[in-house]
Amino acid sequence: MDNFDVLIPFVLLIISSLLKWAIGRTTKGKDFFEALLELPVDMQFLTVSFLLAYVLTPNANVKMGISYFLIFLVVTIITVIFWKIAVDLLDRVNYFWILILVLSLFIASISELKSTAILLRKDIFRIKAAHTIFQSSNK
Repeated sequence: MDNFDVLIPFVLLIISSLLKWAIGRTTKGKDFFEALLELPVDMQFLTVSFLLAYVLTPNANVKMGISYFLIFLVVTIITVIFWKIAVDLLDRVNYFWILILVLSLFIASISELKSTAILLRKDIFRIKAAHTIFQSSNK
């Protein structure tokens, strides 16, 4: 199986989330939603871990890796802020927490895809230079 070593952290992330929800809790609905709200934060830390792993690999573009690491560290901080806000809204029975959860999961998923691509040295979400976009629109 190709890239099995990258799949393992995702599986551990899912197991970790399930264990946090199921063990030592009364497993009522609110506990499940609180654990679900933590998932984007865990995903963001996996993103940061992947980027650090990339920087430590031979022949890595260290400058690029550190740049992405710093960018996604800021994204992680924003995700933690969203998580705290969403938990507060859940406690106050304000259903706006669902929108924050969806937004956080979206951001975390994009972050995971990008960090995995960097770690595996694949070009996804490649950003074209502005002149390339303008040249193609003028044809």
